[in-house]
Amino acid sequence: MENLIKEIKKENFDIDFYVKEIQENFDIRNEVISNLLYNKDTMVYYHCYYILDKATKENPVLFYKYWNDFYSLLSYKNYYYRDIGLTLLANLSKIDKENLFDRIKNEYFSHLNEANFEMANNCVKNINIVCKNKSKYLQEVVEIYLNIEKIVDFPEKQRELIKFEIIKFFDMNYENIEKKEKVIEFIQKATSSISPKTRRRAKASRLKKYFKY
Repeated sequence: MENLIKEIKKENFDIDFYVKEIQENFDIRNEVISNLLYNKDTMVYYHCYYILDKATKENPVLFYKYWNDFYSLLSYKNYYYRDIGLTLLANLSKIDKENLFDRIKNEYFSHLNEANFEMANNCVKNINIVCKNKSKYLQEVVEIYLNIEKIVDFPEKQRELIKFEIIKFFDMNYENIEKKEKVIEFIQKATSSISPKTRRRAKASRLKKYFKY
């Protein structure tokens, strides 16, 4: 397996080849996951992540048994690992028949207030995926998003920028949201955001027809 890791470490490694291999070969699957979890070489563990991200999207059932391994990443000191853990668990939520996410949801959602903004923003994206796969969390997530300014500790510009993905979430799920008026108020207020990206997204929202002037 040493040659496997040497190949994966290469800058221009063939990711699609290894996505196929990891699904067909149990030993390779275990080796890639082991190196994701324990190899400290950034090129190795990040390339293992690239493989696993695609593979868990294509065939999540194969990787459900590794749920606790991926969950363990949420407690790593390095935020890159925590970010990876959030993503892989979101991918697996699609086939979470044992409702394992129920046990970790509060911890999972708490990563919205990560010290690193990029990771917190990725957390929003992953929570959106979880809600797409498990609609029972929808109203709870809506409540969290409506109060995002009180939850995250970032400077104002970053707090506003994180709303970009939240507005996309509201747009996609509006018909099933209970607090529709609050959502409309949230998006309308964002049309004056100091973040140009969020401001443009709010103004382009399909829900702007409900704005009150």
